[in-house]
Amino acid sequence: MRSTVVKHIGRSTPPAQGTTPRHHRSLTRPSARLLVTALSAVVVAGALVLPAAASAATVAHNPKGSASFSRSSNALTCKGRAYDPDAPGRALKIQYIVDGKVKQTVRAPAYPGHFTRTWPRSWFSPGSHTLKIKALNIGAGQNKIIATYKVPAQAPSLTLKPYVAVTTGKAASGVTVLKSIGGWPRPTLSASGLPAGLRLNPTTGAITGTTTAKPGETAVRVTARNAVGPSRSATIEVVVGRASRLPVTSPPTQGVYQTPANCAKLTRLSCAVEIINIQLRIEGYTTTVKLPAGYSGMSQRDQLIAAVNAIRVAYGLKPLVKSTAAMNNAQAGAVAGRDPDLVGVPGGMASVWGIGFPTSIDVVLAWLYRDGPGSINLACTASRTDGCFGHRYALLDGYGVRTVHVGAGYDPRGGYTMEVTWS
Repeated sequence: MRSTVVKHIGRSTPPAQGTTPRHHRSLTRPSARLLVTALSAVVVAGALVLPAAASAATVAHNPKGSASFSRSSNALTCKGRAYDPDAPGRALKIQYIVDGKVKQTVRAPAYPGHFTRTWPRSWFSPGSHTLKIKALNIGAGQNKIIATYKVPAQAPSLTLKPYVAVTTGKAASGVTVLKSIGGWPRPTLSASGLPAGLRLNPTTGAITGTTTAKPGETAVRVTARNAVGPSRSATIEVVVGRASRLPVTSPPTQGVYQTPANCAKLTRLSCAVEIINIQLRIEGYTTTVKLPAGYSGMSQRDQLIAAVNAIRVAYGLKPLVKSTAAMNNAQAGAVAGRDPDLVGVPGGMASVWGIGFPTSIDVVLAWLYRDGPGSINLACTASRTDGCFGHRYALLDGYGVRTVHVGAGYDPRGGYTMEVTWS
């Protein structure tokens, strides 16, 4: 702090004798202090100058936010938030940008600024794209990209169910051919070979309409297309079932079953089960066959009985009871390569025989579903029809309330046999 020195000016000679002494002194006075809030004082040439007040601090207004994308086969959706931390009560504008072009500018809600948007397919042409979401500032800050997403272009992929079933004369409901579909943009579907009266929804894959076609099965070709890559096609069995159950002792609708197209991808056993279930549906049954656990590890003879009984249960029939006598007699027939001997059996008896089949399930399919005109049944030909469906009737007859016994035989050279007896 500066001081101002004020000196008393006088003579420098000592005072005369006898006079009252006077002090010679110098005085030092501190300068006055000036207190200024938020200002500074500058003395210039004896004048006090106050500078102008400082300007208020600048507010940034830089947006903050984030967003995420989710993509299904039919839609692209983003969810996120955008807000201004310097003015949380004010809503920001956000922009949706595709490949550098602003498609839409909207206002996000006020803090916390959550938003959801499904991007219309009309915003995209086929191919890959870069999507961005930008939050716009409300002051002097910087606009901010809060999310970026790359949409890959994908050629169609298509997986169909093994088969679908409808009922003749009844409107199809809840029937879809799709197991899965892929591709971006989502492919559209078309079908060829549908039974009369049925239509395929090109987006959902649902079958609608009412068919008056006869019960049976039809192979239908389904194709998925989009503008990105090659189309994909697959075949599905469309099964038209009876409106009411067919009695098991009546001639079935089909004398010879058809092998579903997808059997090429299945094991022999799985294919056989699918064929049986399709035939059940054609005949008006909504039940399915269920082979017992451990079926594959059984002997050929026991597999014959297990398969026939599983099918009988699906038709609502009682299972057959295995007996030692029937098993022995059936085995003797298999070794001899012919039907079991009917002699010496009390009560009634029916028998079946087949040769040249790779597994037991194959011969069961032939006995039950490949037994009519045009089949390999030796007793069902153009000149002889008395034996048509005879194997089927022998294995699927209800036989009243009797206890029915069964036996089975197998010999690699003589084939497969089954014997049903009752008393």
